[in-house]
Amino acid sequence: MENIIKYSSDKVSYKDQHLIDIENLIKDIRLNILEKEFQIIAKRDVECIDKIPSYKKISVAITDGNITGKKWYIDDDFTNDKILRVIFSAFKSFINYEIVVGFKYKDVWLFNPKSSR
Repeated sequence: MENIIKYSSDKVSYKDQHLIDIENLIKDIRLNILEKEFQIIAKRDVECIDKIPSYKKISVAITDGNITGKKWYIDDDFTNDKILRVIFSAFKSFINYEIVVGFKYKDVWLFNPKSSR
């Protein structure tokens, strides 16, 4: 298990070749809007049950440094094109949520940012 980065009683971080490939793809992506830069977080979700790691799908999320958006999952068989589409959708969703939260009339949300539509 030479790919385990960190281990504690209940959490494990794991880096496999697919995650490394995704991180290399992410290095070339720039997320900017209105002169604000955003980052992509990619990790393989891992659950430990009785100290035995169970490796899950890779997730990506968008962050502005303060707020992190929801996780979007990437299957191990996704092509680079499909991974880029997932990251684009994650970015669009993150920005759309911030637009809805920021749109108020007399300090009242016209659209509930917690609803799914």
